[in-house]
Order: sequence, then C-alpha cells, then structure tokens
Amino acid sequence: MPRKLNIDIDYLINVMQMHDRLNEYYIDLETGKIVCNEEFPDDYNLSEDDLLSEDVSIDYESDRYLWIPVFESSKAYKFMEDFIYELENEEARKKLVYAIQGKKPFRRFKDVLQAFPDIEKQWYGFEEKRMKEYIVEWLHEYDIAIESS
Repeated sequence: MPRKLNIDIDYLINVMQMHDRLNEYYIDLETGKIVCNEEFPDDYNLSEDDLLSEDVSIDYESDRYLWIPVFESSKAYKFMEDFIYELENEEARKKLVYAIQGKKPFRRFKDVLQAFPDIEKQWYGFEEKRMKEYIVEWLHEYDIAIESS
C-alpha cells in the first residue's frame, strides 16, 4: 500500500516546470512539504507568495527527502503534439503543427494559441491534467500517493 502524503500538486507542477531553476527541490517524505535547499536570489522575479517552500538544509544521505526532477522538455513537447492531434479546429491544428516545427517550438506554440482564446484555455486544462497524471505516476514509482483533501 503506498504511503499517502499531503502534497501540494499545483506547487509541485510549478517546481517541475522551472527549467531554469537555480536550486534543488525535494519532497519531505515525513510531511509532504516541498522544500528547497537554498533561498531564491532577490532578483528571481517571484513574489513572497510564490516562495512556499521552506529553506532547509538537506541531508543528501537521508531517505527523508525525494529529489524533484525538472520536467523534461521532450515530454512537454509530446504533450503539445498530443493536444494538437486531438483538436477539431482544423485551422488551429494546422497553425500549431507548423508552430512546433523548427526553432523555439514552445514560444511559437504559445504565440499561436493567443490567436485562439478558447483553444488556449483548452490547452492549459489539458496540460494541467497531463502534468497531474505524470506526477501521480512518478510518485507511484516511489510508492507514494497524494492524500486527498
């Protein structure tokens, strides 16, 4: 039976998606809290409310902390592909297929989405759902389940 932890999944998504993060993040396996091994620099452009994690000294040898990896861009790209091929709007689908080919596919994808506000909203719902599924599977590998509130 998996160990149940009260983990803030939305915050975990944000941490995983920070590709340029400067610090290491961990899940405290005793409390479920997301912790950071150092503080953010003052110029990182995050408000105090965004800094939910506690600054802790991580004992790297301890089994108490589970390292949180950065979400790989190849997986994020696959999410975009899956979303595009599920779209019924042919005009948007064609433009999005073109956008993800070549340089800066993530930026171009988001730029095209802005021209289709309803589809942009669908994308963010799709992305959130897929990230939550990914996280549940990732935690399952460590015999951890998210406790329902």
